[in-house]
Amino acid sequence: MSLILIVEDSVNLSFALLEAFQQEGHKANVAYTAKEAIEKVKNKRFDLILLDLNLPDAKGTELLQKLLNIEPELPIIVITGEKNPKIAVESLKMGVFDYLIKPFELEEVMLAVHRALEGTRLKEELYRRRLESIPSYTVAHSKLMRIVIEEARRIAMAWPLPILITGETGTGKDHLAAFIHSVCPGDEGPFIRVNIPAIPPTLFEAELFGVDKGAYTGAYARRKGLLELAHEGTLFLNEIGELDVPFQVKLLQVIEDKSIRRLGGQEEISVNFRLLAATNQDITKMVKKGSFRQDLFYRLSTFHLHIPPLRERKEDIIPLAKYFLMQLEKTTGHKAPSIEPLSLKLVNYHWPGNVRELRNVIERYFFLKEVRFGLEITPSKVKDTSHFPTLQEIEKEHILNALKFSKGNKTKAAKLLGISRSTLQRKLSCINFGDLI
Repeated sequence: MSLILIVEDSVNLSFALLEAFQQEGHKANVAYTAKEAIEKVKNKRFDLILLDLNLPDAKGTELLQKLLNIEPELPIIVITGEKNPKIAVESLKMGVFDYLIKPFELEEVMLAVHRALEGTRLKEELYRRRLESIPSYTVAHSKLMRIVIEEARRIAMAWPLPILITGETGTGKDHLAAFIHSVCPGDEGPFIRVNIPAIPPTLFEAELFGVDKGAYTGAYARRKGLLELAHEGTLFLNEIGELDVPFQVKLLQVIEDKSIRRLGGQEEISVNFRLLAATNQDITKMVKKGSFRQDLFYRLSTFHLHIPPLRERKEDIIPLAKYFLMQLEKTTGHKAPSIEPLSLKLVNYHWPGNVRELRNVIERYFFLKEVRFGLEITPSKVKDTSHFPTLQEIEKEHILNALKFSKGNKTKAAKLLGISRSTLQRKLSCINFGDLI
């Protein structure tokens, strides 16, 4: 069922069209003036517009241009009593789907409407299938990102030589690493992701190198480390700039020798993996300061990929926003709202949090139909202007929204939040939700 807007000042014709569309199973609204049409298009998502070019408050293609500015992708069928070839040609050049001259038969209109809606459906289906079959990185339209992606494809073939990925927080370094693994010759092996800051320094050696039985009190069995688990696959070290200097030495040794020794063990174990390292820090400055070893830097940066911030590739904002909406629609089973009303705001924002921030904004828009950028605070949520919301309060609100959307189903809510059900349960036990859930 489609929603059609009839923009026509003739009451009799508009009523006839309205009745015909309803009989075909469509919903329809009527606007008798240009002003009314613009308001309706701004406030509702229509699938098609039937537009008269001769209205009391708008003549020619003036209204057509305004509607296209609001919804560039919306199919429009022009209906007019004026047999002016110039206006017809101008309308078609502007991108209207069809141009019908009054008087016409209702069957003629219904056929044009059917073709327009079917064309839109096929276009959306092809777009969805394309997006479902590719990672988010290849949605990029900008020249800057196309260069990065193409270079990533090429150097992925040089398995297992290391690659250093740099870029601001939120640019998606981990996603690019996963993309490289998926297209490299060693992709049949595992992809082991290590977030260095998340591992306590006292446990780091055991996590990476593994532990032999009896290595320390409580080590009752042999345990493989992440370096060993990554054998014949990819090891991704995120935030490599946070690695302590003593472990930098050990990592360099592993890269050079292609072997490890478990904690408490004597056996040399061969390992062969593609090492990907990422950081949001300026590693060259760290080398000059002595906080990062120069020899390790040279070894890691055999190949170097830098991801530009989102503000430098604004052509990617709308395609990425549409991609995130499609993913949410697929996950939740709910139809995504149109991105068009937000397009100008999204493109003009500076995105300090990059793609990660964009995804957060789109998720909020999908679930709550509202947009909040950066550290904006909804006035209704703030009783005391001196109070700034804590991370726990923001997380609480986000979890609550997911629970409301999933009607209290914790499994569905956890899936929406991108966490496990046990993690959601733990967070619920730590946060006082009162009578909200």
